[in-house]
Order: sequence, then structure tokens, then C-alpha cells
Amino acid sequence: MSKKKMSLASALAAGSFILISSTCYGFSSYGTQVNNACAPAQPYTGSCTLCHTGAYSTATPAKTAFLAGGSTLTDYFCPSGPACTDSDNDTFALEGGACGPVDCNDGNAAVNPSAVENCTDGFDNDCDGLIDAQDPSAVGCPPVCTDSDGDGYAVEGGACGAVDCDDSNAGINPGVAEVCGDGIDNTCDGIIDEGCPTLPVCTDNDGDGFALEGGNCGVVDCDDTDAAVNPSAIEDCTDGIDNNCNGLVDALDSSATNCPAVCTDNDGDGYAVEGGECGPVDCNDADATVSPGAEEICADSIDNDCDAQIDEGCDAACPDADGDSYMDAACGGTDCNDLDAAINPGASEICGNTIDENCNGASDDTCLSCPDGGVLSITGAVYKERKLVVTGRSHLRTRISIVDADSGQVLAENIRVKGGKWKVEIENLPRGYVPEAIKAINTDGCETAKDVTVKGRPQRNDDDEHDDD
Repeated sequence: MSKKKMSLASALAAGSFILISSTCYGFSSYGTQVNNACAPAQPYTGSCTLCHTGAYSTATPAKTAFLAGGSTLTDYFCPSGPACTDSDNDTFALEGGACGPVDCNDGNAAVNPSAVENCTDGFDNDCDGLIDAQDPSAVGCPPVCTDSDGDGYAVEGGACGAVDCDDSNAGINPGVAEVCGDGIDNTCDGIIDEGCPTLPVCTDNDGDGFALEGGNCGVVDCDDTDAAVNPSAIEDCTDGIDNNCNGLVDALDSSATNCPAVCTDNDGDGYAVEGGECGPVDCNDADATVSPGAEEICADSIDNDCDAQIDEGCDAACPDADGDSYMDAACGGTDCNDLDAAINPGASEICGNTIDENCNGASDDTCLSCPDGGVLSITGAVYKERKLVVTGRSHLRTRISIVDADSGQVLAENIRVKGGKWKVEIENLPRGYVPEAIKAINTDGCETAKDVTVKGRPQRNDDDEHDDD
């Protein structure tokens, strides 16, 4: 055994490596620290069992590296990685980074990132930049007791005593008596009005001063989710809600406001008998020809325009050449053709003849009336060489669409009405396609149809209904 120690000593001397004895012996009584082999000296961090495995003659990595010397010895025994300074041996280094958290005091093993902050020594024990009570994790700190209202009770509780549940009001703390009926936990015990007489439960979710329960809680709130709905509210006639909780909605409630006027128009002439908000009074609601918007008809002894005068403005000397009881319009009467007794303001319009029988300035107007009182007509529809030209009349504030009356195909749309008239030229229609009849439809839901005049071939002559509305 001594021989082997000598040969190892010789090998060390030849390789200029010196091993310093330590508590972990490798072999030949040399320790696990390498001094001159590692500069600066660093401890060997490998397992000591690598040196002690098997008999002395059994090869191990540690023995092989030691016997080989040179770079092999340094590679094995000298640790790689950053230089980490740990003067106080607390396992934390000054450098930080790859060496781990920074040791803010490498001269005191009690000061390092794993230490507990002590609230009484004035040091940053755990190296987080916070000293004593500044560090929320500190131990040994005296309690902080906040008493903003100066009533002797703090909000923190624990070492500060009973908790003050409202530190902005000195009248609320664990030492006062409960005040009944104020809805406040005066004593900070989590109970409101304890020890007080029982009061009715009144639910007022919307905070309007009225409760759902009624009875001792007052008048019932019929909608406790809307503060604008309660027994003291004013009934509004426009929202479909029982605002004042009396069971009557909108106009059914005689006290309601903002209700639209009730306008009676039995004859559908656009004038009502009530007047006021309903407009001028209709003096005869059973006759649509008598209203404030009608023209006075001479010699009929009727107040046609509801102005309380009969035949006003009529010239007694004005002729009635056709004997239809309507005076000639040429001298102030209303007969637009005093040579034809079938033409006068009282006549019925004959459809399709382009004659203004009723003297209202529009031919065929009653034939072309829409359900809402508007007018729509097609005055011409001509097709020639793949081009369709359509003209017509309509009331204003509507748009026209042209469709094939047989197939329903839309040929044109969004046609504007100007001065009561409209026109559209539809060009480049498909070859071989010749529309036989068309419909005009406006955006108010009114429609009318007409046969198309096709230039260059005989026009279709059949008894269809395309000229009907």
C-alpha cells in the first residue's frame, strides 16, 4: 500500500499537480480538492464514491484522470461555468446572473435572498431592496393600526383589537350601541338592527321609494325593476306601459299625457269631426265629397267645403251650358267642360280614356289610386330594337320599378318621380326578348300594368287585364 502511495506521489510531482487533503478522500489518501490544478482553487463537486468504488486497483474516472494528469485531470476535477464569489459560504454569490440571485452582503451568511426579513435589525435581510416594515414579508414587526376617525378602533383587527367596519365614521365601531331603523350595522358585528322591534320587509330594488309588498310598506310598486314606473309616476300615452301602477295603460287612463288625438273619419276623406289636433272639422263625415278640402259646387245648395257658406264664390250669371248644375270654370265655376254634361266635379272617372271626367286635373285618377291615396299610372310603353321606353305619372316621394308582367323579371328600378311624372329608357334588352306587358310598382306598394306597343310588328290585341291596377 505504501508503494502505491509513493508511485502516486511521483506521478503528482511529475505532473506538477498538488492535491490537498479533505474530508472526502479519493485514493492514496489524497483529497477531493485540487489546488494548483484549478486556478483559482475551486472545490471538486463530483461524487466521492467515484474515488472509493471497488478495490484500490479498480479503475474509476477519478483515478484515471488523476493518473493521466495534464488537461485530463483539470477537465475532470476543475468545474466549468461562471466564476461565482461566495465569501460567506451561504450558497449565494455576488455576481448574480448565471450564479443565481445576487447576495447583497457576501460578508454575512445571514443576509442572502433566502433569508427571512427581520423587522427589528435595520437590514435588508432577504436582499429584495426593502428593509424591515417596508417588506410585506417581514417578521417581528409591530402591528399597524389605522384609526382614521379617532374612535379608538382600527380597521386591521388582530393585534389592533376589534375591527372598525367604518373607519370614516366615529359613531360606527364595536363599542357603540345599535341604532334601530337606520339600516346600518352600528356595532360592526355583521348584523343590522339586532335587538330592535321587527319591521315589515319592504323590497325596493329600483330605489323609487315604493315596495313590491304593499300593505305596511305602502302602495304596491308594479315594476320594481324600473324607477320610472311607480304609483307616483305620470301615465305616458306613448310607451305601452302602466306607468302609474293603476292597472290602466296609455289612453285607457284618463290621466295619461302625450296621448294622440282621437280623430273620427268615417267617410275616409282625410278630415275628422273632432277638429283641433285632428285638423279642420269635417262638417259631413258621411259624405267623402264634403270636407274642408273640397271645392264648393255651385247651385247644389250644399256647403261642400265646410266653411259654413253655400255656393260662395259662384257667379249667378255664369253659364251652365250643358245643364249638369255645374257652372263653367271659365267664369269662376268648377265645370272644366261646360259643353259635356258627363264632365263635371260630380261625375265618375271613366278608366282608360285619358279624359278628366271629374274635373280634378288628372285623367283616370280614380282608376290609378293606390290604397293609401297616392296615384300611379303608365302613360306609355313602347318597345323598338331592344329598347323599351316607359313613361307614367305618380305622386311624389316614391320610387318606381318596372317588371315584366308575365315573368316577374325586374327590368328597371329606383326610378325617380319629378313633377308628378316619371320616365325610363331600358336599353340593350336580350336578343329575341320582347316584353308583351309590363307592370309599374312603387315603393308605397301600389302597382299598375300596361301592354307594350311593339314597333315593327302588329300590337297584341287581346282582352287581358294588364291595364288594371
